[in-house]
Amino acid sequence: MKTVRIREKIKKFLGDRPRNTAEILEHINSTMRHGTTSQQLGNVLSKDKDIVKVGYI
Repeated sequence: MKTVRIREKIKKFLGDRPRNTAEILEHINSTMRHGTTSQQLGNVLSKDKDIVKVGYI
């Protein structure tokens, strides 16, 4: 259930413009009570078909 809320927050956050993983992690950890780890965020980003990788920095 927690990853569902994380997925929804990520999709809403990415609606403005593309963001990198560090920006997404910072946003999730600052807006959610318990936040997430970089490992869990990576899993969510890689498994969700609606979120696509735009490029490399």
